[in-house]
Amino acid sequence: VESLSLNAAATTAATTAGLTVTYTAATGVLLIAGSATPAVYQTILDGIQYGNSSDTPTTTSRSVTVLVNDGTASSTGVTSTITVAPVNDAPVITQAGGTLAYTEGDAATVIDTTLTITDVDDTNIESATVTISGGFVTAEDVLSFTAASGITGSYNAATGVLSLSGSATLAQYESVLESVTYRNSNTDNPNTGNRTVTWVVNDGTASSTGVTSTITV
Repeated sequence: VESLSLNAAATTAATTAGLTVTYTAATGVLLIAGSATPAVYQTILDGIQYGNSSDTPTTTSRSVTVLVNDGTASSTGVTSTITVAPVNDAPVITQAGGTLAYTEGDAATVIDTTLTITDVDDTNIESATVTISGGFVTAEDVLSFTAASGITGSYNAATGVLSLSGSATLAQYESVLESVTYRNSNTDNPNTGNRTVTWVVNDGTASSTGVTSTITV
């Protein structure tokens, strides 16, 4: 997860001088070996960089100690400090893209039962929206859902947006979103244009990229 390495300038300097560079992940030690001038070593040490690939890094400060050796004796170690600030990763919805074939006069029908929600650094979702983002007909289109797990919501008939809120697990939000239904209130002559439904979830800080399903009428 954590690593020490050399930037481009330091790598070039080490290669040109014929030095070997080895990082041992188990000990966190970057070893640079071989004879070179102090100036070359200074260039290399100035180019040491830290990396952390974790989505949920610990925020404890890291101390990096640098030692050099002239072949006989080692210098006194000098220490630098690295602070680590985690960054929130947005949740992700996948497996949407299904098509609901809705027929005039049908009862409210579930739109998509294959949604999957993931979040690499959070176990809960705080809110969600389901929007008829394409082909919306104000006087006809109705979205509903089954409330569960403390998730509540309301549908705005003027905008075609179903808003859900309440802190719940990824699986619980997935289940509620898969309960969302479409109904067309015009049972005589509905608009037959396709409707696009966009799904978005929010972890309290960041929203997912919207994914879409299609309704044919």
